[in-house]
Amino acid sequence: MEKMTKKTTVAIAATLATVGATTTVVNADNVNETTNSNSATVVTKQATTVEQAQANVDQAQQVVNQAQGDVNSAQAEVNQAQAKADSTKDALTNAQTDTSQAQAKAEQATPQNIAQTKEAIDNQKEVINQDNDTVAQATTNVNQTQANVDQAQQAVNQAQDDVNTQTQVVKQAQANVDQAQQAVDASGVTEAQTNLTNAQATQSKDEQALSDAQAKVPGAESTVSQNQANVDQAQQVVNQAQNTVDATTQEAQSTAQAKAQADQAVANQNSVVNQAQANVDQAQQAVNNTGVAQAQQAVVNAQTNVDSKQSALNQAESNLAMATTNNTNAQNKLSQTTDALTQAQTSLTNANNTVAQATTNLNQAQANVTATKQALDNAQQALNSIPTVKVNEAMIAATKEYVQALQDYVDKKIDYLQLDEALQTFGKKLEEGYALNVSGNLADGYVANYKDTNPKDLATKVDLNNLTLDQAKEISLFAETIINEARDALGLSEKVGKVQVTTNAIELAQTMADDYKTYIKTQAGHDKKAIRDLEAKYDIPMSENLATQVASPDDNLSNEFTMATLKNNIYFDIMGLLFSDGGSNRYGHANSLLGTNVVKSFEELKARVTYMGLGTLQVRSNSYGSDSMLSRTVYELFPAGSSVQTGTYPQTEVVPNTLDATTLNNNFNKANSAYRNAVQQQQATQTAYNTALTAQKDAQTKYNQALTVKNQAQTLANQAQANLTTANNAVKVAQANLASAKQALAQAQQTLASYNADAQVKLANLTKAKENLAQAEKELAQLKQAQATKTSANVVAQDNLSKAKAKLSQVQADLATAQTNLTNSQATLRNLQATIQKLSVAVEKDKANVTQAQQTLNQRQSEAQAKLATLNHAKEVLADAQTKLNQLTDVKNQKVVALTKAQADLATNQAKLNQAKQTLSDAQTKLAQLQADLASLENAPALLAKAQAKLAQAQADYDQAQTVLLAKQAVLTDKNEVLTKAQAKLKEAQATLAALQAIVEAEQKAKEAELAKEVAKQNGLHVDGTVVKDKNGAVVKNWVVRNGKVFDLKGNLVNGVSVDTKTGALITSQTGQQLTNETVNEVTNRSQRANLNNHANQLPQTGEADSETTIVGATLVALSSLFGLAWIDRRKRD
Repeated sequence: MEKMTKKTTVAIAATLATVGATTTVVNADNVNETTNSNSATVVTKQATTVEQAQANVDQAQQVVNQAQGDVNSAQAEVNQAQAKADSTKDALTNAQTDTSQAQAKAEQATPQNIAQTKEAIDNQKEVINQDNDTVAQATTNVNQTQANVDQAQQAVNQAQDDVNTQTQVVKQAQANVDQAQQAVDASGVTEAQTNLTNAQATQSKDEQALSDAQAKVPGAESTVSQNQANVDQAQQVVNQAQNTVDATTQEAQSTAQAKAQADQAVANQNSVVNQAQANVDQAQQAVNNTGVAQAQQAVVNAQTNVDSKQSALNQAESNLAMATTNNTNAQNKLSQTTDALTQAQTSLTNANNTVAQATTNLNQAQANVTATKQALDNAQQALNSIPTVKVNEAMIAATKEYVQALQDYVDKKIDYLQLDEALQTFGKKLEEGYALNVSGNLADGYVANYKDTNPKDLATKVDLNNLTLDQAKEISLFAETIINEARDALGLSEKVGKVQVTTNAIELAQTMADDYKTYIKTQAGHDKKAIRDLEAKYDIPMSENLATQVASPDDNLSNEFTMATLKNNIYFDIMGLLFSDGGSNRYGHANSLLGTNVVKSFEELKARVTYMGLGTLQVRSNSYGSDSMLSRTVYELFPAGSSVQTGTYPQTEVVPNTLDATTLNNNFNKANSAYRNAVQQQQATQTAYNTALTAQKDAQTKYNQALTVKNQAQTLANQAQANLTTANNAVKVAQANLASAKQALAQAQQTLASYNADAQVKLANLTKAKENLAQAEKELAQLKQAQATKTSANVVAQDNLSKAKAKLSQVQADLATAQTNLTNSQATLRNLQATIQKLSVAVEKDKANVTQAQQTLNQRQSEAQAKLATLNHAKEVLADAQTKLNQLTDVKNQKVVALTKAQADLATNQAKLNQAKQTLSDAQTKLAQLQADLASLENAPALLAKAQAKLAQAQADYDQAQTVLLAKQAVLTDKNEVLTKAQAKLKEAQATLAALQAIVEAEQKAKEAELAKEVAKQNGLHVDGTVVKDKNGAVVKNWVVRNGKVFDLKGNLVNGVSVDTKTGALITSQTGQQLTNETVNEVTNRSQRANLNNHANQLPQTGEADSETTIVGATLVALSSLFGLAWIDRRKRD
């Protein structure tokens, strides 16, 4: 038995045009216009009748005609002048071009160029001779192929007529199927199926959303971890910046203190200089004035100064004592905060170490999650790659009934004919499985619900004529899985066992496939002789199933198959062999693959195993159409105990099936468990990591707080130390000031004592005072130099401090940003986790909805069984009609292919002829050009003079033509103005006429319509609303009218009767005559006979079991529905 598909295309085009007409009646009153023009005056009187309006129109038309004649004459003169101007312009342009070319040619007309052109002319003549021979041969070829095309076109036309006739039969059968389908749809099955599909789609959508959300969790957690790391890094940068600020603060304070000391030293020295200056002044006064009173006052003033300086020293010493106490306290506080900072640093280090370990653990756990997720995805991919077979309860019930029939036959309760009848009933019910596993239709093509998406299969190219052993094992195991799935689904495995792949079965299947490489080139179907020879050679019974794909002659698939394509085709094969195997096959393929073709006691069968193997081939053949590309898969099955496993054929091993659902489910469950454990471990490590981060954050906060307190203590200690230094300096200054004041007092006292001494002594004192002043000023200059140096150092230190504080502010802002990012990513993670929880609840609800929808569908399907039976019967009738149509279509397609090939040959030969003619024409053109070039070279001087003269004449002609054109255009403009005014008046007169005519016409049509309807009522049957009445007004009870069509009371369209839309009369479609009471019975009887004939045409058409036409036709429609291939285009493959 064999299943075959041929690519077909069904194209149906329908065009519906609707035309509507609207009549507008216009009433025109008081039309009175006077039109004045340059050439005529028309007075239009008010028109009250059509005749008057027509007279006005005629008069206006005469004026327009006269004006139009004037315009036409003027336009003709303008056209003539324009043509003259255009021709003179073209002549001028050509003359200019000719003159330029003649000038260039005169420059090229050398003896050498002339000789070369003559040689080129001789060579071109030889080329033309050869081209003439080519054209003659191409013409002969075109004539021959045209005859072939004409003959092929006649064959195509006849085949198309046959297809058109059968297409009408198929359309009627399809209408019956549609009507039965509507009855099934009304039972609620379609609605229930839609609800189930929607519920499943919702479940799939929510599950996908849940999967997507779960997939985002690791990324969100990774983002949180990364943001936390960023915060930690930013905190370290802040700490470093704070340390820099602290260091630069100390440096600034140190330089500021040094500057203050320098400032103080300069101030002190200024006091010394001032005092020395005062001493000089005093000595000078002593020299200048030796008055005792002045000397005594000086002593008093000096004593007052000493008392003041002593008081200042006492205050400075008191301040020093307080600064010393404050400094001691500040240093103690600094020591305490330093110890606290050390402890906080230790805690932070420990927390950092804990986080580092937790990070390592989390990374390891995340890596484990990734690895186990990949393993789970791989397991899911493997599980998804298992092909599944869907069945319904009705199919399972039919299987049980057929199994019981088999048992009854074994028990001799029924005979073989009854068993075969049970098989046919069983097979018809199996056909419901095709729609469950394959989608689409014959016109658009079929698509299996299974599709191999394995990346490896998609990337693996296979050669059907040279499969490797591993590839053969892989596809055989794939087929084994599908067949066993079908047996399990239908409950047959416990009765008839399962199939298993062996290497010897594969070898035998490929042996048969190799045989078919030759056999199929000339013959269709099974090579029964080769099968019998192989069975005899190895003493093995064989059950062979074939599936053949037929491609168009120009389709070469040899390098286009992938493993995925091959598996998809195998799935298609088996779905067709199992669930679309009626007609002449009589469900033999399904019987074979399901293991119900061997009639034995089920006690013997249930434990047995059927061994199987697959072989493939691909060749070009004429057995299924002219020069078609055939791809065939050979399915060989061998009963248990045959020598495929033991016996005369060499021992072989069973190939383990890696597509075993139980094993793959176990692998998936293990991978899923490992993944869930890894996720739980990751969550635990994430929790530990989060705890460690919290502890680290707390330790960091405490460290930061300790650091802040320590820095504050350091600042206070530095300030206290500075205050102590300032106080010490103040004491020293006060002491120096007191010593200076005492020295001044002593000096004043000495001055007073020596007031009366010799003037020389006073002068010596003055000199000594000046020397002291000079020394003090020198020391002051040195101190100011030191002050400038320390001031500059302080400026640098203060600038560094400002920069460090700015840097600290920047990194603190970065830390704030990082903390914000961390907070946001943590919120995102929490939202994602909440979404997962919500979607998990939704998925559970979706599953409950799917279960409820499936239960509803099952109930509706059970209730619709009777209507489904009617639908299935209608489909069988349609299938038979389609079979014949496919046969005729195949014949037509073969003729079309032959015609296409003939047309292609004609097009090719015609193209060659056209090319040859073009080549010849080009060669002749080139020769003419060469001859013209030679003439122009030889006559170049004369041609140049002639061109120049022609150019001068062309210029003069052009100027004259432009002058004439302008004058003619002015006349035309005047004439057009006159015509425009006359046309306006004509339109007004025509509008008045049209309005009056419309009124008259509308009245006439209304009278005629009413008269026609009245005549129809009096003559015979006519329509009154939706009922039919006779000429006496009595209702015809058997007929009703809907949407302009006549139906009987059973809703059947009355053939041969239509409604005249103008009069409402019922007329016959053949003669157009109105029906009467006398003719209505004859029409009714003819319509009923037509309905009976249509019903008879819908009955199944049968044929002999061994009829070649019946077998091939049934095979074509079965595999056309199986593969849905398009003849005129290459089938789309995965």
